[in-house]
Amino acid sequence: MGRPLKMEFISGTDCAPLSPRVTVPSVDVDWEGFAAPLDETDEETRFVIVPFNTNSVSDVRHVVLNDPFDDERNGRPPFTYGSPVNPTITLHWEANNDLGLVHDKKAIKNGIRINAKTVALPLDFSVHPLRMAHNFKIYTKGLADDDGVESVDTIRGRIVNLDLDIDANYDGKIDELDESLEETAGGIVCVSNNLTPIELTLEPAKLPGNITLHATMGTGRIRLWRNTNRTGPVGLDEVWTQATMPIKLYVEGMNSSTTPRDVELTVNYDENPQGGNNPLFKCSDKIRLTVVKINLITPAGDPVAFPVDGGDGSGSVPDGANEFTFSAVSSGVLTLKLKAHVTPSGIADQIKGQVHFTVDGIGTSTLAWNTSNLGGKPTASGDNLLATVTFTGLPANNSDFGAKKQLFILMVISRM
Repeated sequence: MGRPLKMEFISGTDCAPLSPRVTVPSVDVDWEGFAAPLDETDEETRFVIVPFNTNSVSDVRHVVLNDPFDDERNGRPPFTYGSPVNPTITLHWEANNDLGLVHDKKAIKNGIRINAKTVALPLDFSVHPLRMAHNFKIYTKGLADDDGVESVDTIRGRIVNLDLDIDANYDGKIDELDESLEETAGGIVCVSNNLTPIELTLEPAKLPGNITLHATMGTGRIRLWRNTNRTGPVGLDEVWTQATMPIKLYVEGMNSSTTPRDVELTVNYDENPQGGNNPLFKCSDKIRLTVVKINLITPAGDPVAFPVDGGDGSGSVPDGANEFTFSAVSSGVLTLKLKAHVTPSGIADQIKGQVHFTVDGIGTSTLAWNTSNLGGKPTASGDNLLATVTFTGLPANNSDFGAKKQLFILMVISRM
């Protein structure tokens, strides 16, 4: 809060009464949520964090221009000499073009003049970062007193970009196109040898707070590594400074999800003093993950010890079939109908573009994928992934197929 009302009595002449000399009333601008009486002493030294990158409405910061006459609010003492005349107030911010203030869905001009006689105070302004910056201040000015001194009140903030990213549109890279999908589609993590990369960003440089990364949902389903070779384990309770924060980590799936997007990773940046928990002095970002497990249904099992006949594949093929023969036509045709089951339920169609089957050749036979499965890309049916591949032409050598020729089938989930 700025300078308060002050009245002094100036000695008059013998024929003139004492005349009052008036200092104009204080002005008061506060951050919403940091406006208690004890906060007034810290508002020029503590920096409210304005998140640059956020998908949450609750992260939008608000500035409140208070009624300078209502000094009974917020625990302030009443004026000794009654209510002064309503002043004209100006609202300013020093942030170049990095910041915008909005009132009643309209952008306001830096230095706007507000006539307290014609508006109902307090006024609320939402604060919107337009570009990355570091520190800024917002201040309000009142009228000058008899000495020409204006009443000024100042609050401070800083724009912080905290970002946790994952490939959420499944195009094989992490970029700005993933941002809007990170909590809706979410990323895919495999229960397999594949690791899923995530990236962490914190700017500008030389920030004083601490960073933590937590699994706020699905803790037991994943673990984190610093390196692709599963070295450098990362605990979900570590505390980093900006200098020690890793910029890239790798997620391993341990147990498959029971529902899509049931794992949530949250990164937090916090400038609160020890024991403090004011949300204005911290920010966070989140991503959702689905831990996927794929089990091959057909073919499956040991065709030598436990054969399940699938014929030439042209008709109905039972689940678990693992023994196939070429058809009796002169050229010989073998059809493999591949089937894999995806856990959790409801995710197969979402991930089908990331998965492909790889099948070993059979001697000189010509391998061809169905037109719906070019390159081994499956289609989805319920919770299953399906693909059909044919081999045309009998192998030149008996050893190429034999009575129990085993095929190598690989399912690959595409990664960066």
